[in-house]
Amino acid sequence: LGELRGIGSLRAMSILASRSCPYRCTFCFHPLGNKVRSRSPESVVKEMKTLHERFGVEMFLFRDELFTTKKSRVHAFCDLLLEGGYDFKWVCNARVDSLDTEDYRKMRRAGCCNVFFGIESGSDLILEKMKKRTTVAQAERAIAAIRKAGLEPGCSFIFGMEGESAETIDETARFIERNNIYVDRIGFVTPYPGSPIFHEALESGRVDDVD
Repeated sequence: LGELRGIGSLRAMSILASRSCPYRCTFCFHPLGNKVRSRSPESVVKEMKTLHERFGVEMFLFRDELFTTKKSRVHAFCDLLLEGGYDFKWVCNARVDSLDTEDYRKMRRAGCCNVFFGIESGSDLILEKMKKRTTVAQAERAIAAIRKAGLEPGCSFIFGMEGESAETIDETARFIERNNIYVDRIGFVTPYPGSPIFHEALESGRVDDVD
């Protein structure tokens, strides 16, 4: 991650500020349950400070399924970092419809150096099939907003959703090219147990056992 995204040789550690995600994309499962539980911004900053003082950690990789669930919590977290004068670097996951340029600017001032979007597809048809509750237009606006704030997004995509075709794949390819974005991950739809598409595959006989 560091070499790919310009983080360099900073000592890094994963950290969680919340568990689960309020959205229900059909390809996703929540290993920690469906209820979103969030730590207070104060406890997160306290942990970051402790890890820095004891182990020299300078880069924090937030592994929350969705770090930006509540804009107010993002701002409270950034305020604590800015008021404390901490020189921490951090990265997180966000949705394309959750923040605007001013939010990203504040995050950058507070040490954020990368934001990762699960865009998943450049086709509105496939996004609807995924129940992603976002659109291609929203994704493009988010990419423009984050760049205006002086950051570059990392983006992930998933291929093979029901309804995927050469045309929808081409839409995604053109989306990537048109927006000149860094592709962080490319995956293929997999019916993980617990996900809606797993239950659909089980009911239709495409998988015959939970194992």
